[in-house]
Amino acid sequence: MRMPRTLSATLLLGSLLALFALPADAQRRRDRDRDDMASRLDTTLALSPGGTVELEGAEGEMNVTGTDGNQVRIRATSERGQLRLDATSSRIHVQSVAMGWGDVRYEVSVPTGTRLLLSGRSTDIQVRGTSGRVEAQTQNGDIEITDAAEVEVNALNGDVALRTVEGVRVNLVAGEVRIDGVRGSVEAQTVSGDIEVRNAVSREVRAQTMSGNVFFDGTIDSGGRYDLTSHSGNVIVRVPANVSAAVSLQTYSGAMESDFPITLEGGAIMGGHPRSLDFRIGNGGARITVQSFSGTIHLQRTGTQNRQED
Repeated sequence: MRMPRTLSATLLLGSLLALFALPADAQRRRDRDRDDMASRLDTTLALSPGGTVELEGAEGEMNVTGTDGNQVRIRATSERGQLRLDATSSRIHVQSVAMGWGDVRYEVSVPTGTRLLLSGRSTDIQVRGTSGRVEAQTQNGDIEITDAAEVEVNALNGDVALRTVEGVRVNLVAGEVRIDGVRGSVEAQTVSGDIEVRNAVSREVRAQTMSGNVFFDGTIDSGGRYDLTSHSGNVIVRVPANVSAAVSLQTYSGAMESDFPITLEGGAIMGGHPRSLDFRIGNGGARITVQSFSGTIHLQRTGTQNRQED
């Protein structure tokens, strides 16, 4: 049976219109989906004392501050993803599930003493005044933490600045480490970058870099251990004038300098390569070991300056 010519033409026209309408409909769906993927979170939750807040992101920023009370205020935006919130009375977890390239920004305030777990791919992290333990991890991004308890940082690329913390552990591939006012042990290492520790009150310090300078300024505990190493940079150790320590300086091709009188262990300096210089200041007690393959080693008294610091 042959279809009427008018009906056939109508069906064909409808098919053509539907065909041309598909791209427009698809574009509208993509626009709608894109709008749906842009996610915002603005909420306040109670958290028990000593609780944990965990933030996960991709690209973007995390800013966390400490506050009085027992509430966590979370304001977050994700340009190309969704924010997922899981919360109990003792743990709050916010995660960004990325659906493309786009920044994720967190503005969070937490009760003082809260434990923080912060991680991102290309994320700058800033923490202030939380007085709790902080664990921060990022592939690319700067990390700045002020007024916290123990701090642990793991990063591939970025600078790390820590101030007024109660203990430090930093593992960095490329970037500088600045630590000011630590009250506790220090373990810091980077493959490429300077390490600077100032105003430290620490019983144990270990700082190591392959390519960069190391600077230490702080008190020396009578039973403490201080190991400072650079493969191809200068190492400066600035300690109080009344320090008592057994000192070991080791270098392959660099110079060794000391502001303190030297009483040699064994009565001589070992010549050749490598070279080492072992001596005591005061009654010994603490142990200071400084190594540099090709840089200058300088043991300074507090209050002196040296152009090598810069």
